[in-house]
Amino acid sequence: MEMGFLIVFSVLFLVIGIVILIGKGDRFVKCLNRPGAERYNVKRVRLLHALLMFVGATSFALFPIFLQNVKLTQIIGGVMAFLAAIIIVLQYTWAKNS
Repeated sequence: MEMGFLIVFSVLFLVIGIVILIGKGDRFVKCLNRPGAERYNVKRVRLLHALLMFVGATSFALFPIFLQNVKLTQIIGGVMAFLAAIIIVLQYTWAKNS
């Protein structure tokens, strides 16, 4: 039962990532919906947020495969959290206009 939910969330994150990447989902991106949005490079922010959604989709897709091995699941979770942290840092450094 729980594996079905993980696959549904994986597909949902994948679809939201594609919508953001093609530029139709700017309402999902917080820094583009507030005052001072001109400080950010919109294409880079879209790319980073789409990558964040793809990392989430990948983690939801991989967890059911490695659910029996607790150590491997913890490693995958740690790697995904590390990638998400890198993407968030890049949003506030690389994606800002100079």
